[in-house]
Amino acid sequence: MDGGDPTYPPQFQCENCGGEMYPEYYNGIHGQEYKLSDVL
Repeated sequence: MDGGDPTYPPQFQCENCGGEMYPEYYNGIHGQEYKLSDVL
């Protein structure tokens, strides 16, 4: 489901409900840090 845009954290689709899922914390390969609180 992830479109590969480095300005957004990785995004996944729940197998049960089809909803969007994001990691609580992710440090991208380009040094960009993502937190779940940034998405919500």
